[in-house]
Amino acid sequence: MNKGLLIGGSILLIVVVAAVVWGNQPSKSGLSDASTLPTPATIDTSISNFPAINGPASSPEMIATQEVVTIRESPQKGQYLADEKGMTLYLFDKDTDGVSTCTGNCLKIWPPYLQTEDTLATLPDMVDVIERPDGSMQYTYNDMPLYYYASDKKPGDVLGDGVNGVWHLVTPLNEQE
Repeated sequence: MNKGLLIGGSILLIVVVAAVVWGNQPSKSGLSDASTLPTPATIDTSISNFPAINGPASSPEMIATQEVVTIRESPQKGQYLADEKGMTLYLFDKDTDGVSTCTGNCLKIWPPYLQTEDTLATLPDMVDVIERPDGSMQYTYNDMPLYYYASDKKPGDVLGDGVNGVWHLVTPLNEQE
């Protein structure tokens, strides 16, 4: 057998064993060194591994669970709907099913409850979205557009209920209605 090949093979074996032992040693900083991180070739980044942003997910485990609307209760007002942060939601009497009529200056006082990257979720029964004239997507409840009231500053504020006789808290409906 060739002596040089035997020595070279032995050195290669020692280097491989040392690399394995060295890579399995805990770091003094408590962090993994680069040799223990997955390489780009071992990370599966195929599109099938990510949940759909708009549309059904490929499995129930991939569906967002964030609540878009929640039910709150006030001793004076009873039950009403709020967003996921507890901010009160309102309906406008002049709107019709699936159509928002609050535009221009109205939107400064009554901002629409818009679907954003942070609020994408599987929608509960009776909640949907409509497209506004500007292309934004506004949440609806029982087909009626949802709004905030600019004077409500914290969760639980219900200052917009009854304004001008046309703005109202959103009352949760029994789904059989």
